[in-house]
Amino acid sequence: MNKQIAQIETELINRELSKRQLSSFTSYTKKDYEMIAHRWWVKIHQQIIDKLEAVERWEIKRLMIFIRPRIWKSELASIRFPLWCLWKNPKRKIVISSYGADLAKDFWRKTRAILKDQVYKNVFPEPVLSQDKAEGWNWELKQWGWVYTVWVWWALTGKWFDIGIIDDPVKDREQAESETYQKKVIDWYTSTFYTRRQNQDSAIVLMMTRWNKNDLAWYLLAEEKNWWDKWEVLSIPAIDEQWNAIIWEWKWDKWYIEDEKKNVSPKDWSALYQQDPIASSNNIFKVTDLRYFKTSDFELSNWILKKEDLDVILAVDPAFSSSKTSDDAVCFTIWKHKISNQYYLLEWYADTSAPSHTFIAILSQYDKMVAEWYKIKYISIEGVNLNKEQTKFIEDFKAFLLENNRNIIINIYIPKGKKEDRIKFWLEPLVSMNWLHINTNMQDNTLQKRIENQFQDFPFSKKDDIIDCINQGRDMLDNKNTKQVVQKPKPFTNKMTGQRVNSRNPRTGIL
Repeated sequence: MNKQIAQIETELINRELSKRQLSSFTSYTKKDYEMIAHRWWVKIHQQIIDKLEAVERWEIKRLMIFIRPRIWKSELASIRFPLWCLWKNPKRKIVISSYGADLAKDFWRKTRAILKDQVYKNVFPEPVLSQDKAEGWNWELKQWGWVYTVWVWWALTGKWFDIGIIDDPVKDREQAESETYQKKVIDWYTSTFYTRRQNQDSAIVLMMTRWNKNDLAWYLLAEEKNWWDKWEVLSIPAIDEQWNAIIWEWKWDKWYIEDEKKNVSPKDWSALYQQDPIASSNNIFKVTDLRYFKTSDFELSNWILKKEDLDVILAVDPAFSSSKTSDDAVCFTIWKHKISNQYYLLEWYADTSAPSHTFIAILSQYDKMVAEWYKIKYISIEGVNLNKEQTKFIEDFKAFLLENNRNIIINIYIPKGKKEDRIKFWLEPLVSMNWLHINTNMQDNTLQKRIENQFQDFPFSKKDDIIDCINQGRDMLDNKNTKQVVQKPKPFTNKMTGQRVNSRNPRTGIL
């Protein structure tokens, strides 16, 4: 008798916990879940569950989840989570979308089967299927809530959602690397899926394999500044930066993970297991070939590099757009060692800002180097074709120097050939010979990762402005493949005094 009472009490406790916690609900409705996952879900599943529960509480409105295959993320987010949310509020509308019709139908079949099961009714007796809306690829409740499953190309006419779940919008690498398919997925999201939100509080959950850098996730993160949406990202690599692997006891040990890594191509390992599409695209540069140093090394008495042995220039690569409100500007202080002929990146600036902010950043970097006793030979500004916009940028910068009483030499850099070819044929040999060194304690501590990303992704990424500017500095220091242009400066009007001034220096336009 006491045993039966204990069993009843345990059952009631489990039911109550299932109402409160997604993890308990999953264990209660899927009997083998706790046996399989309880040893490691604190590390992995609990992170996913915590984020999903925050979505249910409307604390997170936009969530991305990136994790290796066969972690049961779909079981949690696309099957159990919608059903748990519906009990919390049976009037909620939930849409689940995926890359193919078969997968969408599988989600519909599984969620509906669980809803009809007595185990689910033990916990949530209220939701009842509407008899006339219980077939097809969607089902509805008598309380007016629904789960609607759809594949990416289908319309959502007459449907909307409080919670929208996208579970793998692309099937494989072939689709993910197709520019046409990439555009279709993004168009579907912006024109169809996103427009079916119930209201401004509707939540969206995106789970996908990061096959390619230019995928839907990249687009949404890149467009954050132009949209109201701010995304919470949960990305769990199979092996983290401390070389800790995701271990599933009794199924995956650390040797199993190592064996997987050896037998999967580096490209697929980076995408499927590490969720790093930047690294997965690399076939020219190797990040392991880059070398690093600290500015404090120059203070060591036994350090072979001396400041007097360096040729130093400041290379600038702005998106010449003085008529616009912003520039994508990159500015590097680059050295070449006169004895070893190796190159060192000392300081940098890279940002989207108004031209006037770019001017200040260039001059600030110049002054910082001079204050530290580096002799900068000149400022190099890429001019490409010296069109109207570029000429205006350069003339405006000269005027800025004049107003600040600065006599600094400016050289105009005119590169030859395609940008991709310049980087590939001139910069790649330096990297492969370990002749390019990066300062690890620059003022901007994001340098290392951003540079590595551009090297890793070249030539597939749309972002290569940083490594192109590095190549400009190398080019000017080598005096190869360049054409220095001397502009005959126009007279300036000093904005402080109102006096018209004629330039006497043909290289700089500065008195």
